Amino acid sequence: MNPLLKRILIVLGLVAAVVAFSLLIYWQFFLVPVPAGTNTNQAFFGRVLPDIADRLLLNQNVNRIIVNGTPANVNGTLPNISPLADGGPTLARTVAAASGDPTLPTTGTDVAYYDPLDGRFYQISRDGARKNALSDKQFPGVENVVWSDDATKAVLEFPDDSKVIYDFGKKQQFSLPPETTGFSFSPDGNQLAFKFLGRDEDDRWLTIANSDGTSAQFIEPLGDQDQYVAPLWSPNQQIVATYAKSATGDQQEIIFLGQRGENFPSTVVSGRGFEAEWAPDGNAILYTVRSRETANNPTLWVMDGRPDSLGQRQVDLGIETFVDKCAFASGSALYCAVPTFLEPGSGLLRDLSRGIPDNFYKIDVTTGSRTLIAQPTDASGTATFDATDVVVSIDEQFLYFRDRLTNRLHEIRLP
Repeated sequence: MNPLLKRILIVLGLVAAVVAFSLLIYWQFFLVPVPAGTNTNQAFFGRVLPDIADRLLLNQNVNRIIVNGTPANVNGTLPNISPLADGGPTLARTVAAASGDPTLPTTGTDVAYYDPLDGRFYQISRDGARKNALSDKQFPGVENVVWSDDATKAVLEFPDDSKVIYDFGKKQQFSLPPETTGFSFSPDGNQLAFKFLGRDEDDRWLTIANSDGTSAQFIEPLGDQDQYVAPLWSPNQQIVATYAKSATGDQQEIIFLGQRGENFPSTVVSGRGFEAEWAPDGNAILYTVRSRETANNPTLWVMDGRPDSLGQRQVDLGIETFVDKCAFASGSALYCAVPTFLEPGSGLLRDLSRGIPDNFYKIDVTTGSRTLIAQPTDASGTATFDATDVVVSIDEQFLYFRDRLTNRLHEIRLP
């Protein structure tokens, strides 16, 4: 046979073999029919959602509005958005394009807040139509604001660790040492509790001072335990801070610290990472703790706050959320923004929960009963609000919150 012809036949044979092998692969792997109804996305990237049946469906991994158990907008139509909180999609109206640390004065209904865009403080009416500057003075770059209950004074913290007290009524400013942190105004606004953290452990103190920074008094030495002490003034002004001391297992002993070394009874809570807030009447303390049983997510509890039964009757409210997502209203009513889902470990690293949409619940802290009141939604039907700094008007007609994603201030009308 001609050598050239032989080489041509060999090449043609190899090409035919490659084509045949390719067709075999195609038939084997690409022509197998998929049975009707098969969900090819069931694996969910190898993750398994937790059992949430006993949590009132509060923590679902669903980032869209749920209407009667079905995600809204599945057919491209807008959900029925209610102007009042009725348990379904509810309009969360924007009242300020940018806000920082909003508060509601105990003496009024207009929300006070810091505007980071122009560095001024404002008070805005509930309908958003009236906006008044609390002061002509500008404070660019404020990182954190701690208000007095009547919103006439505030501690302003800046990124360079400088701190000032500003009195909006007197238009006066007072400087605080950079070593101060963790501020809490007394209910009457005349005093301020804080931690003074010197460089050495023997120069770290729980401190109280007048609201202009004068007459500072060291109350308790903190040593190496400063991170477990939180200034938190009680409504009766007897308690100025809590100390979450490590106890056995997954527990902490909560010690209540007074102005004059009073010997208040302590209590033990089931979890760590204790964060708390007093009810306005002082009858209850709302708090969160995390534990291995909750995948280190924060769970909401309430305990007795009255002097004769302080720390007793601890009740698990069965909700995973953060204290700053909750606000007390009149009597035993509590309003909370509850994430639809929390990544395990959110109680250790808060940023794990950033951007997870919230639903709002009304909770009776006496009975523990809770009701879904709103799935906050904008006018386009989008529900992606990550709420913080929740406040409720005195007449309980409006709920305000700041969205962590956009920094905007929103309101929800309550029925």
